[in-house]
Amino acid sequence: MGVQNRYPDPRSQARAANGRKHRRKRKRNYTLYYILMAFFVLATGITLSMTVFFNITEIAVTGARTLSPEEIAAAAEVEPGDNLFRLHTEKMEQKILDTYIYVDHAKIYRELPDTLVIEIEEASPYFNLHYGDLYSYISRNGRVLETGRIAPYEGIMVVEGLPFEDYEPGDFLGDSYTEQLELYREITDAMETYGLEGVTAINLQSPLNITFSYADRLTVDLGDRKDLEYKIKGMAELIHEHIPENATGELLYIASSNSFHYIPQQDEPEPADPSDSSDVSVEESSAE
Repeated sequence: MGVQNRYPDPRSQARAANGRKHRRKRKRNYTLYYILMAFFVLATGITLSMTVFFNITEIAVTGARTLSPEEIAAAAEVEPGDNLFRLHTEKMEQKILDTYIYVDHAKIYRELPDTLVIEIEEASPYFNLHYGDLYSYISRNGRVLETGRIAPYEGIMVVEGLPFEDYEPGDFLGDSYTEQLELYREITDAMETYGLEGVTAINLQSPLNITFSYADRLTVDLGDRKDLEYKIKGMAELIHEHIPENATGELLYIASSNSFHYIPQQDEPEPADPSDSSDVSVEESSAE
C-alpha cells in the first residue's frame, strides 16, 4: 500500500491560483468590453436620432383662429427638417407668447417619428379691469391684452375693486389676482349656466361682499362666495320671474333666511302681479 502525500503539491496550487487569476481577468475584460459596446451603441443611437432620424416633416398647429400655422411656426423658430430632439420646447412656447400678445397659452410636444404639434389658445378680452378713469382688457388666463383704454370693451363685464399694478400688454396678472380671477370665473360660469345675461359690472374687492350691477338697473348683493352657484341660480330665477322687466332697485341675499329681498327704487311702481313678493326664498324660486 502506497503512502499518500497529505500535503498538496505547491506547483499544483500555483497553477490553480494562476488559473483563477486569469479567469477573473478575462471576466473583467469581458465586462469592460460589454460596457464599451453599450456606450458605443448608445452614442451611435443618440447621434443618429439627432442627425439622421426624427427630423420634422410635419408641423401641426391646433387652436389657431386668426393666426396661420406658418406664423405660429415662424414665431417658434422651427421649420421642417429640424430635429425633434434638438428642440427646446419651453423656450419655443415662450417665443410664441412673446411674439403674439393675443395668444393665451402655447404647448409644444413631439409625435414620433417626424411630427411636431403646436397647441395654442388665442386670447380674447374676458373682462375689463377698471382703475381710475381707464380700463385694461384682460384674457381668461389673466393676460393683459391692452391697457390705458378710455372705454371698456363692449359685451364683457367691468371688474371693480381689484388692486392696480403697472402692467404692460403681454404681461400676466400676478399672484395678487389669483383668488379674484378664480372667483370671477366661478361667477361668470354660473351666470352662463343659468342664462343670466346683462350683468355689466362686478365688484370683487372683498370675497365676503360680492356685488354686481344687472342691466344698469339692479344692484345685486350676493354676500360671501359660499354657495355662489346656488345663489346665482335663485337670483336669476327671481329676476326673470318675479321682478318687473324695467324695475330698478336693490336685490339682497339674506343669509339668515336664505332668501333674496328686493328693495325698489323710490317711486318704483308695485309689481303688476300681486302674488309676487319683495322677499322671496331661494328655495322657493329654485328648481330642485
